[in-house]
Amino acid sequence: MEKDFLEYRVRDFQRLLVERVISPYIDIKSTIAIFTHLQKEMRELKQAYDYFLQQRDYFYGNHVQAVNAVEDEIADFFILLCFFCGSLGIDFHSAIENKILKNFRDGKFAVK
Repeated sequence: MEKDFLEYRVRDFQRLLVERVISPYIDIKSTIAIFTHLQKEMRELKQAYDYFLQQRDYFYGNHVQAVNAVEDEIADFFILLCFFCGSLGIDFHSAIENKILKNFRDGKFAVK
């Protein structure tokens, strides 16, 4: 049975990436190459965020375009991060859940 696109979760996307059902736009040969691309994506995310801050300060700035640029960079980073975790044998979904639970236990997150 085909899954509705909106029903996919982090674990589903990671599985699809690891199984190469979804191919990244780059051909990644090693974890070092993936890590290098992650660093590049972080730099691009910073540039997009700087652009967002500039546009926010202008009265007639293009806020929608700036937000879209940040969203695109976050998505690119997320895809590579899923692929990186998969190449290391890490379950990205469980790692995130465990970190959130740990932060709740340590008092870093609080319910309001």
